[in-house]
Amino acid sequence: MTSINMEEAQAIAGELHRMHDEVDSLMKETGDRRSFTDAEVESLQKRLKAIKGEIKAAAKHGTLSRKKFALTDLERCFFAPAVQRASASFRLTINANPRKVSWVSGLYDVADDLSYYLNNLETYLSENS
Repeated sequence: MTSINMEEAQAIAGELHRMHDEVDSLMKETGDRRSFTDAEVESLQKRLKAIKGEIKAAAKHGTLSRKKFALTDLERCFFAPAVQRASASFRLTINANPRKVSWVSGLYDVADDLSYYLNNLETYLSENS
């Protein structure tokens, strides 16, 4: 890679953090709970649909802009693989029931994919800045 565009690196890190935090929040809010009101189920499913759509949209082109542009080095090495893997790991349907054990396990791989590339980006930046 050539010189690091710190502004872009921070934008990528921020976007990956935001996505990871939302997926992590969905896991933590359900955890071992199996009792939810209908309103809570609806809210969780709405959030699941939103983050799944965001990840799928980001994975389509692998760019921060979500548009079909040539990937930068940072997008190619960190952002695109993170969102593409997370998208492929997203097996929960948007109407998945948070009362089922599969809810948390269905989100675990998505969170893991995002955090893996985020940690790699942070390590790369600390070693090259």
